Amino acid sequence: MCVYKTVSNKENLEFQNEKFYYTDITSILTASKITIAQYNWLIVDFECNYYPNEWETNRHEYIWLSGNELSEILNSHRQLQFIWGIIVAYEQDKEFNEIRKVDLPLIDINKFEIENIKMQSELGVFEVVSIDSTAFSVTSKIKIYIENLKENIIGLNN
Repeated sequence: MCVYKTVSNKENLEFQNEKFYYTDITSILTASKITIAQYNWLIVDFECNYYPNEWETNRHEYIWLSGNELSEILNSHRQLQFIWGIIVAYEQDKEFNEIRKVDLPLIDINKFEIENIKMQSELGVFEVVSIDSTAFSVTSKIKIYIENLKENIIGLNN
């Protein structure tokens, strides 16, 4: 299995003629051209600038969403920013109980090295990690998503 990645802690990145923010998950997903509805999504170890009402009960644990549910939330909460967090896409045939048997991804800032990023979820196909609003990484088993990010976010060259 080959995993493709891009990481950045650079400032002055640009997406769609505007400043790009690492915390803007909607921009990351849009720039990658991933079809959100094609996947199930796990959000773990996260802190946001605010929490949609749908997330209030689970905000300190994990959130499991269909692609349609994630799309609806992102469309209705355009200002949602991930300060910390891991967001993973899984094929739709993967159930949460199956994923839960494997360790859930986690941000360990003591072990985090931007140069050595790898995909944490062995069952996932696309993973975004936001690190304290200062950096982000995206890993994917599908090369085109990383190529799209590099093409669409100006200044993201790695």
